[in-house]
Amino acid sequence: MRHRLGYYILLILLIIQSISLDLQAGEEWPVIRGPYLGQPPPGMTPEIFAPGIVSDPNYTEVLDIDVTNKWRIHFYRDLPDRTLELTTEYKNGKWTPPSHATYFTGPNFPELSLIPDEKMIAIAVNRSIDGGEVSPNGFDIWIARETDEGDHRVRWLGPKINTKSHDSWPSMTKDGTIYFYSDREGGMGSSDIYVAKLINGKYSKAENIGAPVNTRYGEADPYIALDESYMVFCSGSLQRKRFGSGDLFVTFKQPDGSWSEPINMGGDINTFESETRPMLTRDGKYMFFSREQLGKLDIYWVDAKIIEELKPKELR
Repeated sequence: MRHRLGYYILLILLIIQSISLDLQAGEEWPVIRGPYLGQPPPGMTPEIFAPGIVSDPNYTEVLDIDVTNKWRIHFYRDLPDRTLELTTEYKNGKWTPPSHATYFTGPNFPELSLIPDEKMIAIAVNRSIDGGEVSPNGFDIWIARETDEGDHRVRWLGPKINTKSHDSWPSMTKDGTIYFYSDREGGMGSSDIYVAKLINGKYSKAENIGAPVNTRYGEADPYIALDESYMVFCSGSLQRKRFGSGDLFVTFKQPDGSWSEPINMGGDINTFESETRPMLTRDGKYMFFSREQLGKLDIYWVDAKIIEELKPKELR
């Protein structure tokens, strides 16, 4: 009963926050039509995504779940006193006003990643296993399955994947293999990228993917291709050529199953500050990522052909 009461209180607070967001905007949500919020597709040079609609120079915005297709977009916005988790969908010929996501109900906003069947998402969130209080151990990784009613039932993925450290930013292949990063003990650096394979419906123990991806510094925010052919991730390693404090790199799966030497994605993608949270659209056409500028984050997108151009000739 106590948990149910807490759920309704949280729901009321979310509704109040949503109304507050509309009032702060000072204007109605415009009528927007066409794929990707009606935005013209980017070329090989990154562009801010949906300026004045999603990306606002006054706030920090982060795309926090794959743009599953051109008809649903999920992001969050940091306001001075809170963070809003928002979703907009294309319905009845136009985009709906951003509403609070229903992927997860809990005391903290999650990090999300779409699973290939579009009915499940992998979640990294800071909450206890029983769903009550905030976990003292940092983020853990969960699975949420969408019901016919549009709700999501969440399941903790257990100690084979999660530890008492920070385990976050899950990304999945089409066969359910999970890549994520963690600052757990025994790693190579301050944070490393790990992998857990789905075998006969159960996850194997997560393993550090090792060198050459992980270094003695820090790697995070992996995006794994659906076919596991490449991975984009963030690295602040001093062992690599960098443009800023954190750059995006790409690595390709080699014929023997190992990962190629990571390649910096270049000066058009990376800047003197930091680029994080890479992800691709479901059709693989566009890459989204977050870029820090003057202490704030904006969402950028770019033609994903840049990944193929960076692929070593011997792997094409």
